[in-house]
Amino acid sequence: MATSMAAAIESNFGQKVQLIEGHNGVFTVNVNGRGIFDKKMSVSFQR
Repeated sequence: MATSMAAAIESNFGQKVQLIEGHNGVFTVNVNGRGIFDKKMSVSFQR
């Protein structure tokens, strides 16, 4: 998911993205030091 989100940000906004490895599939997206997405906070339950 992080890789596709990075590609979408680069494609849509023309901003270079740096991915930093996290743990257990959890990652955050920061723009100019401001958090705009937190995977830990967007929990979805699959059935």
